[in-house]
Amino acid sequence: MKKLFSLFAAVLFAGSMMAATSMTCAEAAAAALGGSTAEAVVRGYVTSIAGAFSAKNKNVSFWMADTEDGGQVFEAYRAACETAEDVPTVGDLVEVTGTLAKFNSTPEMAQGCTFTVITPAAKPVNLGPKTIAEFLELKNAKDTCVLTGVITSVLKEDYGNLYLAENLDTLYVYGVLTPEGEAKKFNTLGADVTDTMTIKAVYGEYDGKPQAPNAVFVSVLKGPGVELDTITTAEAVAIAKTLEPAAGKSLSTAETYVVGGFVVKVKDAAKHTYYMSDDANTTYGDFQAYQCATIDSEVNVGDYVFVRGKIMTYHGTGNSGDYYNYEISGGTLVHGVAPEPTELDTLSVADAVTIALALENNESTTVNYAVRGYVAKIYEEYNEQHSNLSIYMTDDATSTFGDLQCRRASIDAEAAQALAPHDKVLIVGKLTNNFYNETNTAQIYQGKLTVEDEQAIEKILMNDSQIKKVIMNGVVYIVRDGKMFDLQGAQVR
Repeated sequence: MKKLFSLFAAVLFAGSMMAATSMTCAEAAAAALGGSTAEAVVRGYVTSIAGAFSAKNKNVSFWMADTEDGGQVFEAYRAACETAEDVPTVGDLVEVTGTLAKFNSTPEMAQGCTFTVITPAAKPVNLGPKTIAEFLELKNAKDTCVLTGVITSVLKEDYGNLYLAENLDTLYVYGVLTPEGEAKKFNTLGADVTDTMTIKAVYGEYDGKPQAPNAVFVSVLKGPGVELDTITTAEAVAIAKTLEPAAGKSLSTAETYVVGGFVVKVKDAAKHTYYMSDDANTTYGDFQAYQCATIDSEVNVGDYVFVRGKIMTYHGTGNSGDYYNYEISGGTLVHGVAPEPTELDTLSVADAVTIALALENNESTTVNYAVRGYVAKIYEEYNEQHSNLSIYMTDDATSTFGDLQCRRASIDAEAAQALAPHDKVLIVGKLTNNFYNETNTAQIYQGKLTVEDEQAIEKILMNDSQIKKVIMNGVVYIVRDGKMFDLQGAQVR
């Protein structure tokens, strides 16, 4: 009788196993969403843990797919699991046995299913240094990457919830542990905004957004200007010129530098690219901050900034011949305090012409001069894109013949609108002996132009029944009810 029962049990067991259909995750998901409640055996990789292990109920939920990086295709819902040590690892190849089900739009194996690990996941490895862009593209939720970036903001000083930036890529770091693995001790690590920090991180997501949870601190390099001496843009250009890349190639220094200078042109705000110069009065930048992470605030023309990174020379070619770009590419940029300006010599137009024409052909002075005189002629109208115009200047307030050419001088749009011949102006820039078509012309190229004509108060830029917008000494004011205010609303007279 016992033998007969054993035989009957064996046949019953075999029958139940035959009834369970073996499926891939994709097949099981399609069947469950189609309403099937059949018994099945589903094989696939564990891609994420959907619900934490319950010691009380002895179960765990996890997502599966047919490939290790296949995402959330099919869920093993509250699968039987005796201990926390038995919880599967992301990357394990498993078989889940149970009843197909659908909860809302989620295909799953119903509660009470069982699982067996067929092939354990490979142990996590350290992939070594990666850029933040590479880290985000890999989406490797198992292995460790070593990341380096600039801290742009700290949301929680104890946990170390922060944003890390490299070039134009930003990563949210959800907690930074000490090298010993201790949490809530970020404020003891000596890292702060503008510092360059290195961490060990594993990719994670929250609400579909990438992050690096519980990264491990490696090292920190303090922010721009702290551990490195600052050099000028002229010094940076001189260093760049020692590099000799082949045509179409670039070369960089082995050393890291911090270059300080004025932003004279925003080339591409979206890509954080700016032209810099030691001269705040020019619109021509001889050094470029190219796609640098801007980590404190918006960058505008006139700002004094520090850019940190390796100096690079790019050797380009074009229809007009070879050219060279001198820059820091992919560095970090922060605002700084400009050095005290040197006092400029103020010249008459005649004196400026004498100095310029004493130079060699197409040679320029190494220092700026301030030249005061009158507008003789506006020969290129205001260019809105580049915020400049071109004039001739003279010492004679009544003349229409100019001795000094001021080409592409930068000027405020509203001041340019009011500017007219015979206005008194001041131009600041380098003097040049411009030689063209066998003719020498005294010139200031891309200088900074301001209006000094007291009579400019009468030039009404905007006029209605109650308010006037006027310009005086190159500054725009609002006049109302006989009173004058600056653009911030403060009364000036």
